[in-house]
Amino acid sequence: MDLGTVVSVITIATFVFGIAAYVANLAYRFKKLEKMADHRKEDTKIILSSLLACLDGLHQQGANGPVTEAKAKLEKYIVESR
Repeated sequence: MDLGTVVSVITIATFVFGIAAYVANLAYRFKKLEKMADHRKEDTKIILSSLLACLDGLHQQGANGPVTEAKAKLEKYIVESR
């Protein structure tokens, strides 16, 4: 083999390896983003249930109007998002 062929083979091999490394890096990033999204879903669930408990407590103490409306909207949202 002459020098040109060797250089071409090395260039092609480097290019293919670079593409494979890039795809592997993308897969790692997507997996990391999915974990973060799952964590955020859990955080949102905790916050919404806490807010519903607060609104329910206010409603039980006699706060009406906007509290009742907000509680109904939040309950509807929770049921629809399941």
